[in-house]
Amino acid sequence: MVFQDLALFPHLTVGENIEYGLKQQGIKKDERKQSIKEMLTMVQLEGYADRDISELSGGEQQRVALARSIVNEPEVVLFDEPLASLDRKLRQHMQFELQRIQEETGITFLYVTHDQEIALSISDRMVILNDGHIEQVGSVEELYETPATQFVADFLGDINAIQVHVTQLSDNTVTFTADNLTLTCDQGDVTLPGNTNLQEGDHGTVAIRPHNVRLSADPSEGLISGRVQNRMYRGNETAYIVATDWDEFLVIDDTLGTTLDIGTTVSLGWDMNDVFVFVTSEEVSKEAR
Repeated sequence: MVFQDLALFPHLTVGENIEYGLKQQGIKKDERKQSIKEMLTMVQLEGYADRDISELSGGEQQRVALARSIVNEPEVVLFDEPLASLDRKLRQHMQFELQRIQEETGITFLYVTHDQEIALSISDRMVILNDGHIEQVGSVEELYETPATQFVADFLGDINAIQVHVTQLSDNTVTFTADNLTLTCDQGDVTLPGNTNLQEGDHGTVAIRPHNVRLSADPSEGLISGRVQNRMYRGNETAYIVATDWDEFLVIDDTLGTTLDIGTTVSLGWDMNDVFVFVTSEEVSKEAR
């Protein structure tokens, strides 16, 4: 296991920290020495065996903790937020290192984190937990692009949410309304709880990722109108907070076009193929009561 605080032994050298588990298993000294050398090579710390832990940087200590956890060749290693204390650049570098070492060793890494960026960056398969309940299991792409619940969609990135209710059903489509806004999509794109059927009167949420919202200074071009409340320049993109009749919308503009001033009246639009629709069935609501 690799702990958040690493739990390295400060009174032991780098090599002795890595060697600790091998000694507990009764591995011979020559074999231990060879294993230490191999581990230090793998984590790119050759020549560090005799150094004190206090002499190492945060990233180097992370590597020692990782080497100590895999030197005994376990089937699974549990990581408990070990990168949380690192700065952003070092954290990103260590993500690549973890992927490389996992591929080289073939050991299963079980990584526990509240950091969505890390989860999306290093995972092959992901489990989303909410209050001890499994919300969804699948690949990173599956969970991000086709979330099973609103919690998953919101946890794995920002969403803009509009509360709606079903006003019309046809053979293949469903129409939602929210005040004076009307939206239509295919019934197959609607996520329902359990095995319930879609009904008129059901309440739900239309969720749109900030990158999928079109922002225009022409109020007639979009589906809803609003006013720019704030903006943040991020180099390769600009983030806008737009106040609407429903809620504040976060919009990410990566076109590097004209910057909109705070107070500008704008329109927001999107393709229905780019939204998530989550419906709470009336049947479920009645059972809950």
